[in-house]
Amino acid sequence: MNKLLCFVLMMLINAAIFSQSKKNDIAIDALPQDVRQVLDNYLEILSDSKDINVCGKSFFEIAGGNLLNPTGTGLRDDLKAYSLKRDFDDVKFYKIPAVITRINKTDGYSGYKETFIEGDIYKIWIAKKSDTAGLPAPISIIKTNEGQIKIINIGSL
Repeated sequence: MNKLLCFVLMMLINAAIFSQSKKNDIAIDALPQDVRQVLDNYLEILSDSKDINVCGKSFFEIAGGNLLNPTGTGLRDDLKAYSLKRDFDDVKFYKIPAVITRINKTDGYSGYKETFIEGDIYKIWIAKKSDTAGLPAPISIIKTNEGQIKIINIGSL
């Protein structure tokens, strides 16, 4: 009985620690149109590219922060093989244009030195197609203090 109680308690603690707080959620219609355009552009790049290399070249234009190599001249070396590849392979399970189910807005940053950017971060959850099982997936986009809009987190599709 004590083991079962400990297990249940651990599960509740983990759920509280690892769940995304809804404290900073905003209304879906409060998403700036230019941020929405970058989200839709990303999904179009994923679905229209013939292969992962073409996808990577197009994605570089809207990628920022930690997704870039240390000099900011290209994508991080492992990005195409893992996070971008996952989204490239699985975009077929998501509605295009995106159906947004939730938005969490915070102030923050991404990157280091040459790739450092900061501003408003929009973590945007998008819905899967109705005949596909699974939860909505998040994509994080930053609107920098200078007005740039860059995707800073992918790989959840």
